[in-house]
Amino acid sequence: MLKLLISLVIIISNLSSTDFSKCTVDYEVMELIAIAEKHKNKEVGYPYLISFNDSLEYSKLLKNHNFKKLDNRTLDCYSINNCTLILDNLISLGITNLDLGPYQFHYKSHKSNKLEEYFILEKSYMKACNFLEKLIKKYGNSYETLAKYHSSTEKFNKNYQNILIDILQNKQKKEQNL
Repeated sequence: MLKLLISLVIIISNLSSTDFSKCTVDYEVMELIAIAEKHKNKEVGYPYLISFNDSLEYSKLLKNHNFKKLDNRTLDCYSINNCTLILDNLISLGITNLDLGPYQFHYKSHKSNKLEEYFILEKSYMKACNFLEKLIKKYGNSYETLAKYHSSTEKFNKNYQNILIDILQNKQKKEQNL
């Protein structure tokens, strides 16, 4: 966790010298979303992830290919180039119900012509930031709004709100114990 925090601080400081420095979402919110979206077996911010939202597509793919399986829905594609090649092949096969990269962007909802950008932490961070800025501008700053990052459907939104609140409470408990 400390390693990710240092990485995110470095990324944010590097972003200040680019056009991406205009992110108005608090760092703590960006960190909260990154923690919620991380894979349980990887560090926060690990970018080389392709998660399948259709378990049948995932099962079929694993039978025909030798990919590094992290769990029952996620591949570790190890590098930007590998991830981009795999994603391009999946898209050509019509498999697009996917969550990608460290901020787990849903491909159908957040399409990009530059597939590699899903797997670059800095680009993913800014894409997440821009999306959150739009949500906050439209709906106001609340847990419900932040949970729209994951889903606008009431059931899934409420579940994600609970995840965010749990993460924040656990973080606060750890800080109090220091």
